[in-house]
Amino acid sequence: MRENLYKYINAADWNDTSFSVTKAYVCAKFSQLIYEYKPTSLNDRTSFYDINDETLRNYKNISQFNSLLSNSDMNLLFIAEDRHSVTVGISAFRVVIVASRGTAVKKDWLINLNFPKNKACKLEKLNFHRGFHNIALKTLDKIHKRLAREDAPVCFTGHSLGGALTGILYFYFRSNCNCRGSHAILKRNSISAYTFGMPMFSNKKSPTFDNLYHIYNQKDIVPAIPPKSLKFQQNGIQYEISVSGLNKVENHKFINFKKFIKLIFNGKVVKEHVIENYIAMLQNVVPK
Repeated sequence: MRENLYKYINAADWNDTSFSVTKAYVCAKFSQLIYEYKPTSLNDRTSFYDINDETLRNYKNISQFNSLLSNSDMNLLFIAEDRHSVTVGISAFRVVIVASRGTAVKKDWLINLNFPKNKACKLEKLNFHRGFHNIALKTLDKIHKRLAREDAPVCFTGHSLGGALTGILYFYFRSNCNCRGSHAILKRNSISAYTFGMPMFSNKKSPTFDNLYHIYNQKDIVPAIPPKSLKFQQNGIQYEISVSGLNKVENHKFINFKKFIKLIFNGKVVKEHVIENYIAMLQNVVPK
């Protein structure tokens, strides 16, 4: 990991929040890396671990994950986890990466089906998917408090359910909305986000998501749920990726029904969604 990411992290200007294929590739690699962390416990209690000597001494799995990062000269800042999600903060040379993912349990998909919406911002009349929103709010305050101690630009990232959590966390760190208290940190203009295969989590598009970039594979069905018939929309700036390249699109292009059914019967649904597939396609377009 060290040899691979050093080059790309240092090549990117993280203070510039405009889209970058290099930053997208770095974020995809961190979105993959977080799957290597084994949660301390799989219960409904939310735990937040500020990384210090005591934490590393008492939790073997956190110590092992920290060692993996330390071998690449990166610093683990915090871990937030519960039964449904894990979010980690990593100081990676010139940027703080905040990566989120869902835990690998069947109950994750029940969260995806929790379609009703929570009010997120009265000012923008913005509502969020209740299941995703409830998870993000559990750790919002503690993540905000920990990131306020950092001076570097912050980049949020996540794949699948982690992408939806990323989008919601990003909103609260970027928005002027004070519905749930201010979570804007000092370098608010140096905050960006990259998501991959992200399900829809909001009822409308919002200008707050101007520096959130969603990369999706048209053959991946997860970005098409929950269904638009339930009045969900993709947020952020959309980039469609395939083996032939990466293209910015005005609106998310959904796969047609016949191709969707064919993918299901071919057993390729999971293959098209996994983060490794996104990384493989990004490797074709990232500057060498």
